[in-house]
Amino acid sequence: MENDPLFSGERIYELIPQRPPIVMVDALYRYDREGAETGLDVLTDNIFVEDGKFTAPGLIEHVAQSAAVFAGYGAFVRGLTPETGYIAEVKKFRIFRMPEVGERLYTVLRLLGSAAGMSLFSAEVFSFKSGDSRHDPFPVCDGISGLMSRNDSGKESLPGHGTCVPAASGQMKIFIKEQEDDRIE
Repeated sequence: MENDPLFSGERIYELIPQRPPIVMVDALYRYDREGAETGLDVLTDNIFVEDGKFTAPGLIEHVAQSAAVFAGYGAFVRGLTPETGYIAEVKKFRIFRMPEVGERLYTVLRLLGSAAGMSLFSAEVFSFKSGDSRHDPFPVCDGISGLMSRNDSGKESLPGHGTCVPAASGQMKIFIKEQEDDRIE
């Protein structure tokens, strides 16, 4: 299927150092040199859920781990071990709404630049209800794929999945030690 994840479930552990209960990405859907698309089901037992809603620290951690998945997959495809990264700065991060338990986060991460082990990312986090999204593939939630459409009120929606609601967006600087690729190509 076109929307099958590249990595999901426990395979994500190959890309990031986090382990339960702090894992805030459960799928990598798309990767290229310019960015990635990740997902997370917001579950009741998530440590960042309070009163049935995913909290601001959870959204920030989800974006940071999405960047870690991006870097980890880049290392993985080059045959290298993923490095640990650290949030250096959160900038222009706006939260429009707190996702609720039962919603799916779909995050579009774009690499804006990189130098001296520091990478600057922009992120857009969308959330929507889609039934059991662990088993039902869902369409891309950012317009890049052309699956997004606007309804009469101007809201973006996903065919068969209702309205795709922006939850947060912003920029984040992440420090990840650069690795040398000593392999001869």
